[in-house]
Amino acid sequence: MKIYIRYAIVVVFSSLFILFVYKVWLIENTPPYIPYIPYSDLITKLHNNQIRSLHLKGNDVRGVNTFNENFSSYAPELGSLMKELDGRDMMLIAEDSKPSGLWQFLSNLMPMLILLGGYFIYVKVKSGKIGFAKQIKSVKLDLKGSDKKMTFNDVAWIPKAKDELLEVVEFLKNPQKYTSLGGRIPKGVLLQGQLWTGKILMAKAIAGEVNVPFYTP
Repeated sequence: MKIYIRYAIVVVFSSLFILFVYKVWLIENTPPYIPYIPYSDLITKLHNNQIRSLHLKGNDVRGVNTFNENFSSYAPELGSLMKELDGRDMMLIAEDSKPSGLWQFLSNLMPMLILLGGYFIYVKVKSGKIGFAKQIKSVKLDLKGSDKKMTFNDVAWIPKAKDELLEVVEFLKNPQKYTSLGGRIPKGVLLQGQLWTGKILMAKAIAGEVNVPFYTP
């Protein structure tokens, strides 16, 4: 596997990991639900001195009233709100609403990195230059096969299977002998068994005994 393929895979998994961490961070830093009040009610409460503290984050407003109840609101114009707050005896906290530059940069960059990494992997898999694509191509080449002929004499340890398939071989060699008696050419033979028990070898041996290609694309 070439170095740029490894790099693409590393980029994809690294991007997914960073995205996961970012989402976890967002969940942990998302505040619980707080009752919302209109901006007009917020101004009314200020005039009636019913607010103990306010926390401004951009245009979003969170606060605590004199009954120790949390609330939230939205200030369309911070300038007018600051005029209302001027001279009032209450706690005020203000902070920027923009996310950190690093997180914003990563969140914008990650989709592009994931797409590029996926595209590189797709191209290399399609061209057969990595992993399982090489194995698939090798299987295809093996099926098309070398010119070496294989017969039952090349397959060992399965005499019972050979005996059962001899009639199939005879049928394929001399179909007229059986069709004249009303027999029908079989559409296929199912070789059933566990992996690596010689099913492909038996199929190649049948093709070799009949002297026909094992695989025809």
